[in-house]
Amino acid sequence: MKILVVEDDVYRLDWFRDKFKNQELSTVMTADEAITLLSKSLDYEIIFLDHDLGGRVFVNSSEHNTGFTVAMYLKNKDYKNRIIVHSLNPVGAKNIKNILPQAELVPYPVLIKVLKVT
Repeated sequence: MKILVVEDDVYRLDWFRDKFKNQELSTVMTADEAITLLSKSLDYEIIFLDHDLGGRVFVNSSEHNTGFTVAMYLKNKDYKNRIIVHSLNPVGAKNIKNILPQAELVPYPVLIKVLKVT
């Protein structure tokens, strides 16, 4: 399974790497890095998307380096595969859900308890 994780916390990235060690996993820490990867290929089966990037919290979605920036790119490319928004920023997560209706909102603490991917 090909998976993309957009996350800026190194501890969370370690969790994703451990969880998906048997999958084709790409990890990035910025919106620009995510968009660069996605511009080369949209064939990710799952994208895990954090909203607040760059070590910041409760960031406005209008700022550039956010998961919302990536979500807008995906919307413009008509991406339809699975997206899991694991952000703890409820407003930012909802903003992503508003433009990507298929996105699932699963905050990280819940994600680590319930995620099952084969």
